[in-house]
Amino acid sequence: MNVLTNTDIFAGLSKGQFLSKTGSCKTFDNEADGYCRGNGVVTVILKRVEDAMAENDPILAVIRGTATNHSADAVSITHPHADTQQYLFQKII
Repeated sequence: MNVLTNTDIFAGLSKGQFLSKTGSCKTFDNEADGYCRGNGVVTVILKRVEDAMAENDPILAVIRGTATNHSADAVSITHPHADTQQYLFQKII
């Protein structure tokens, strides 16, 4: 759980111009001007497919694999590093 109570974090994000000035994320919109922080809770229960089948559990999805990468050489934290992303996509597809 992550409770957003530290004002220093908000001040730093604001100074870095990460936070929306309008208070709305507007994802994939030309008027997007940052993101908004918020609290949320979710629970994900993972079980081996064999176990779920043996117990007649509803199987809503199956994870076939996972992958991760990082862009230490990217221009900034908000600027994607195309070569690194391309490498990851080629690796997992």
